[in-house]
Amino acid sequence: MFDNGRIPWGHMHSNLLQIELERGVPTLVLWLTFLFIYGRTLWRSLGGGANLQWIDRGVLLGAFGGLGGFFTSGLVHYNWGDSEVVMVFFMIIGVALATHRLSQGSPSLGTTQAAAS
Repeated sequence: MFDNGRIPWGHMHSNLLQIELERGVPTLVLWLTFLFIYGRTLWRSLGGGANLQWIDRGVLLGAFGGLGGFFTSGLVHYNWGDSEVVMVFFMIIGVALATHRLSQGSPSLGTTQAAAS
């Protein structure tokens, strides 16, 4: 059926199943923990965001929707097989976390503690 191993195996049509079968249960738990912490960070940023500007709120809301969409579609589709989708998802994570950090009043990455004081 697989031409003595020369035809590559396919993939499961679920991110959760693919991660579990390919990398194991501990990796699946870590991935779900990462997504939970990221989602909780977005939720808390939006919930206590009286000081958020409209653009920051829009970025965080869009990222939260993107997280929901990526996870939901990943239940029945292997998103990791589409590198474009994963790259955009990781870029959105980076932009959302940078927005969260800046909205909290944290110093930027380029400044030192002495310069920030």
